[in-house]
Amino acid sequence: MLTADTTHNFDPVRDASPEKRVPIAVAAAALLAMVVLPAAAQTTTRAPCTLVVGQGRFPAEAAAANAPWDRINATLATQVAGELAGLGERTLRIALPVEFDDVAAIVGTLLAHAAREGCDRIVETSLFVDAAAELIVARLRAYPVLRESGGSRIGDPSHLTRREYPDNQRNRDRLQPAALGRELAADYLRQAADRSTAR
Repeated sequence: MLTADTTHNFDPVRDASPEKRVPIAVAAAALLAMVVLPAAAQTTTRAPCTLVVGQGRFPAEAAAANAPWDRINATLATQVAGELAGLGERTLRIALPVEFDDVAAIVGTLLAHAAREGCDRIVETSLFVDAAAELIVARLRAYPVLRESGGSRIGDPSHLTRREYPDNQRNRDRLQPAALGRELAADYLRQAADRSTAR
């Protein structure tokens, strides 16, 4: 089911946790430096690239409970990046652990990678449980990277695809992040093509 995004969901610009910013900033920067990977074989030309960022939401207190969601979200992001790369798009993938929620550090590092690699788009993927709404949510949002005289910033979302499923054990057991990644990427690419044709 596709629905509009709602304000209670995590937003990478709005929902930082101030009490975690100092330690998470160091950890997030170190992790990002390690896991930026090409999504598929790329051409030698420096065409604009897309930075695909995968991360879960609403971390549990116990690290062991977060680990399965980290694996699920890494698979989701890898699949989306692979779908884009399969169409010849230069694509890089970054996976973030769910507990890394220093938004300022994450955004700054994403922009640094985007500037270094020449990326003009960021695609954020996430598969998580919204406990308050009792839903499993799969979501893809795309953002432009805006170059300005003082540097660069992430613009407002240019695309949103969201699927929701009742949160129960049966649905959790049946989660297929790779299949969801194909669906989310297909919807994103279809709408991007429609926008391009409409111009």
